[in-house]
Amino acid sequence: MHLIINWEDFLQHHWQKRPVFLKKAISHFINPVSPEELEKLVTEQALESQLIQRNHGKYQLVHKPFNGYASLGQRNWSLRVEAINHSHRPAEKFLSLFRVFPDWVKEELTVVFSVPGGGIGPQTKPSDVLVIQGMGRSRWRVGDRGSSPVFDDGQNDFSEAMMDEELSSGDMLYIPKGSAHEAISSEAAMRVTAFIFGQTTACA
Repeated sequence: MHLIINWEDFLQHHWQKRPVFLKKAISHFINPVSPEELEKLVTEQALESQLIQRNHGKYQLVHKPFNGYASLGQRNWSLRVEAINHSHRPAEKFLSLFRVFPDWVKEELTVVFSVPGGGIGPQTKPSDVLVIQGMGRSRWRVGDRGSSPVFDDGQNDFSEAMMDEELSSGDMLYIPKGSAHEAISSEAAMRVTAFIFGQTTACA
């Protein structure tokens, strides 16, 4: 598994400037965690997670303990586990692929497993985001900076997306901090997201 990215070009032309879709950015991609492993990590090791359900085009967080996939049905939900690199060694090893930034920049890895119709809902993040698609396919839309989607009601307040791409295994999407974005899976899908915190403009 190798990154196929010209980091010099990426940092100069895209980093903290505009989103970019990189087709097959990782060769021979292997998920750092499987859906089954993710289920066990949450249920057996009590890792903090978020269950997100989609009903009639709106998203909501489910405020009850996660007890496994069996009771959730086959459509319209996602399980998100943040900072998984702190408790799962393969995830920590995977995150090392992206350590091209100074030591004082903080990096965390989030894993999301979605069934068909599941997604994360419109949102923005106070960090730069690198989304890497694992198994399955997901449709991503990215808006301009400054738009502020409201996750609670699931409505999208950026009328025209700057980017609308379907990601498949090994594809990567860079989203600058403050840029509105949303994703929905067309099939059972796993993705890993590296969140990069810190004022890293000096890298460019």
